[in-house]
Amino acid sequence: MPIINGKVFFDYVFHYIELKRDLFENIIFRDFQNFYTIFTNYEKSDRIGDLKVKNLFENICMLFTDRFGIDKFDKVYYTEFYKNCYQLRLDKKAINDNSVLNYEKGQKFFYQIPDVYQPEELHQSLFCNYVYDKEWSVGNFVKGSEKIYKYLTNKIDENGATK
Repeated sequence: MPIINGKVFFDYVFHYIELKRDLFENIIFRDFQNFYTIFTNYEKSDRIGDLKVKNLFENICMLFTDRFGIDKFDKVYYTEFYKNCYQLRLDKKAINDNSVLNYEKGQKFFYQIPDVYQPEELHQSLFCNYVYDKEWSVGNFVKGSEKIYKYLTNKIDENGATK
């Protein structure tokens, strides 16, 4: 939807600044923030491509909480949003804007979330199987993505502990 300049524009911007602060910085939502810290901060997570994937994840989380409220944003949603977004990091060694824009597993939520009435309606597209026919190594995946690989292949849990 087009954004009109002036007060409405700034209200829109300030709303999302506050929402981002509430979700990612305030201590109210400790479980999510622990998960976020563990799984978005890894070796080489400051590369441009990794930051683009992180931005995709953050924006889906903010869209969800803006639509349904922070009280509906539980572990089922943020862990599956993470898996849907960060599989891109495992699938591609180089990530640019087009990689993110054409990544259906992440982009689908920008179309689905505004169109559903209850978050449970997302469940059919939320869960994906993550099966890799190769073990993690720098030759098979981009350097620094081992934690992502282990999480997506269920070798570690949402607290980063080995299963």
